[in-house]
Amino acid sequence: MTPAQVEAGLGVDPGAGLGSREAAERVAVHGPNQLTEPARRPEWLKFLDQFRNWSGVPGAAWKRCVGGWCRAPGFAVTVWSR
Repeated sequence: MTPAQVEAGLGVDPGAGLGSREAAERVAVHGPNQLTEPARRPEWLKFLDQFRNWSGVPGAAWKRCVGGWCRAPGFAVTVWSR
């Protein structure tokens, strides 16, 4: 649609806007120009959503081993075997 077609379909002149009476009639028919707040997901459900997909568990375990406490035993074995 072109802007002219939208203007004609809504019955409005962009340069002048709506008159007070026309605006009041549209509010009465269509309601106020307001967005409703979307429904929020409870925090406890967000927490449980983390456990839906277990495919990340092996990767997390590997990351923990490479980046943390699994290094020490590997280092000890290397030093002890020399």
